[in-house]
Parts: sequence; structure tokens; C-alpha cells
Amino acid sequence: MLKIKMIPCTCRGHAIQVAWFSEDKDPDYQDIYLTFFTSYHPYYSLWDKIKLVWKILIHGETEGNDITLTNDDAKVLVAEINCALKEVTPAPQ
Repeated sequence: MLKIKMIPCTCRGHAIQVAWFSEDKDPDYQDIYLTFFTSYHPYYSLWDKIKLVWKILIHGETEGNDITLTNDDAKVLVAEINCALKEVTPAPQ
């Protein structure tokens, strides 16, 4: 069974997805997949749009290269990766 957890960036424009197959004994599916998304949130507030325009004017960039997580979101990310590791790591024999 595929398990997926999304952790949004504090800017609401990016996200990290943690995915793994649980309860799968096939060694080909014992991986953890991290995916980084941009434009995760379907809309931007007026303040977000102003910050985006400022970034384009000053730095010439339209996409940020950083994903910023709150302490709580970082803890969720670590917990999800630890959970995935426990589920995909084969038990010692």
C-alpha cells in the first residue's frame, strides 16, 4: 500500500512529499521517495503576490530555491521519514 505525506513550505508555494510502500516485501519497493513541489498552494494571497513581484524585480527569479519548514513541520517530516524507514527496512533474520 502506498503511503503519502505532504509537508507544505511556510511560503505556501512549495511542498515536500514523502512516499513509500508499506507492507510490501518486494525489495524493489523498499525505497522512500522525496518529491519537491513548487506552486503547491492553488492560490497566492495579495501579500504573497507582492513578495513574488519583489523577488522578480530585485533578483530576477520567479521560483524560490528554498523550502522553509516550521519547527513543527520539520518534526513531522522527520517522523514520516522514520516511519517509512521502519516500514520498508527488512526485519533482521
